[in-house]
Amino acid sequence: MQTYYTRATFQSLLDAMIPPTFTTDTCGITRSLGAVDIRLEDYVLWVLDDKLAPRLGLNEMPFNLSDSTAYVLDIAANQLIQNNQAIMVHNDPIFPGGWFTTLSRRDRLKAVMILEGLKVNVENLPFPYTNNPGFLLNMMDGLNRLILFGFYSEWIGYGEARFHPTTYQLAFLPPSWLQVGYPGPSFGYRDFRGYLLKMDHQGGVSYA
Repeated sequence: MQTYYTRATFQSLLDAMIPPTFTTDTCGITRSLGAVDIRLEDYVLWVLDDKLAPRLGLNEMPFNLSDSTAYVLDIAANQLIQNNQAIMVHNDPIFPGGWFTTLSRRDRLKAVMILEGLKVNVENLPFPYTNNPGFLLNMMDGLNRLILFGFYSEWIGYGEARFHPTTYQLAFLPPSWLQVGYPGPSFGYRDFRGYLLKMDHQGGVSYA
């Protein structure tokens, strides 16, 4: 079970990567949902702790993989602040947590870039990141892919069944599908499969 601190940290990460957007048309201002609006943190935390950690043999660790990942994000954020590289630090953040949650969206992404560039002392990182730069790089890349996949996949559309793979059934079209104009799955589409050819050979005519 993740702590409130961990959940707030991942909400901050999601808010920086896929924030809500606003468009203006003849009807006025329209707000498109961001990752936090659809509770995408549920998906990311679930994959990290219930799917990825057991495969890596980390499910016996004293804390969740999501907890240690949140702490790593905080270390990068604190380094950004200590080096006076943060544009703005909020004393009353939207997602109250650690240092990472106090940063602006732009600075949160800068903190992620610090980790992607291995510009931290890996000796000070929590397990399983301690002295493991390869794992850190893989996780930062994996988080980016995981967030984008979760947002644009059908996962949120499964509704209450989304945490139970054996009972998956699409309950509604995910908001991201509506944003990009994807109509949803189909039983099949018309497809060009070539021309009907006559092939002459001894004994008659055959078709291919």
